[in-house]
Amino acid sequence: MKVIDLIIPLLLASGIVLMSYFQDKKIFKDLLISISRMILQLILISFLLSWIFNMKDYKVVLFMLMIMTFNAAYNIRSRIDFKYPGLLLDNLTSMIFSIWPICFLGSYAMYKTSMLEAPFLLPLIGMLLGNCLNGLSQGLNLFTKNLVENKDDVLSLIALGATTKEATHSLFNQSLRFGLAPNINAMISMGIVSIPGIMTGQIMAGMSPQEAVIIQISIMLLVISGTYLGLLFALGLSKKKLFNHRGEICF
Repeated sequence: MKVIDLIIPLLLASGIVLMSYFQDKKIFKDLLISISRMILQLILISFLLSWIFNMKDYKVVLFMLMIMTFNAAYNIRSRIDFKYPGLLLDNLTSMIFSIWPICFLGSYAMYKTSMLEAPFLLPLIGMLLGNCLNGLSQGLNLFTKNLVENKDDVLSLIALGATTKEATHSLFNQSLRFGLAPNINAMISMGIVSIPGIMTGQIMAGMSPQEAVIIQISIMLLVISGTYLGLLFALGLSKKKLFNHRGEICF
């Protein structure tokens, strides 16, 4: 595709932005900013990725991984209502120990190349971090919110002899389910209600549907695995920060 191929999508998007101006000024502002940012950011990242791919320097690849992971961790923190000390570090640690190993293994398994091959690794970790970001932000936000709202109930269970793990078991599992729900719902409807974007792109690029399906299945399995492990790490770390060694809630 060339730049000229964007004319029709741009005209359609411009039309809805114009319609929203007369409907609701806030929707107009949100649409205008989000579409403009998306176009600008994608154009910039295309030039950056071309530069990185041509360099073939593993140190640059690792630096990019850290920048992307830190940005995801910061975005998770900004989406959580109750921010405790060390939240950003917990998010960063959770994703490094869950997403990075899965991404390295997935890159090697799918492409049979070096685990640090930039053209494969960076797009893959971008997808994994994006899904993990949504799962962690929703799961952590629900866990901290429920803990604040049900503080007395949790403390009562601890006073009766329950451990912090036992007292927060239902809240922990509820948050885990909530964080995984978007990915689970997407997988349930995939192939029947919707054809995934990655698979669609591969088919439009000339790949056979069977080959595209294998790649899509691999990516979705990596995504759900990374999100699940990331949530386990993040919720576990947050629980340690929110309780002291005597089982008292630290807020």
